[in-house]
Amino acid sequence: MNLYEKYYGVSLSQAKASLEPKIKEELASIVEEYESALLLAIRKCESPIEKLMMMRLIAHEDHFIKEYTSFDPSLQINLFLQKPIEVGNKTYRADFLIKVIALNKPYNFIVECDGHEFHEKTKEQALRDKQRGRSLQKQGYQVIRFTGSEIYRNASTAAAEVFEMIKTMTGLEKEIERIIKEDFEY
Repeated sequence: MNLYEKYYGVSLSQAKASLEPKIKEELASIVEEYESALLLAIRKCESPIEKLMMMRLIAHEDHFIKEYTSFDPSLQINLFLQKPIEVGNKTYRADFLIKVIALNKPYNFIVECDGHEFHEKTKEQALRDKQRGRSLQKQGYQVIRFTGSEIYRNASTAAAEVFEMIKTMTGLEKEIERIIKEDFEY
C-alpha cells in the first residue's frame, strides 16, 4: 500500500484517472524527469545493490533537505558515488561519500554496500575491510556499512537509517528538539 492509498483510501490509478488531462500530462512529465535523473545517477554504479542504494539515498536526501532546512539554514548535503579518498599513502574508494554541513560544521559519511563476493567471504577480505574502516574513521569519516542482503531486501529502510544517523551524529536531532521545546514554551 502506498502513502496516497493509506491516507486517502484511493489507489494511485484511481487518483490519476480523476485528474484533468493537463494535470495528468504535467504529472507524467515530472515523473519522467525524476526517472531520467535517477537513471543518470545510477549509470556508474557497479552493482545492483549500489543502484538500489543510490536511488534511495537520492530520494531520502531530497526529503531530508526539505524537512530540515527550516531548522538549519546552513544544511547542505552532497552525495558522491565511487569517491576516491586518500588516507596516508593509500587511496580507498568509497561506494558513497556524503558530505554534510549541519549547524555550520562539516561532516563526512561513507556508506558501503558490502556484497558477499567482495566483503567477508574470506578472512583476508574481512581483515582488509576492518583495517580500511579504522583508517577512514581515524581521518574523521563516519563509516556506515550495509550487507547486500539488507539493501536488496529494503533499500529504503537502509537509506532512511543513513539519514537518521546523519541527523543524530551531526547534532541536528538535538537542535530540532531544542527548537521545538522553545516553541512550546512561548
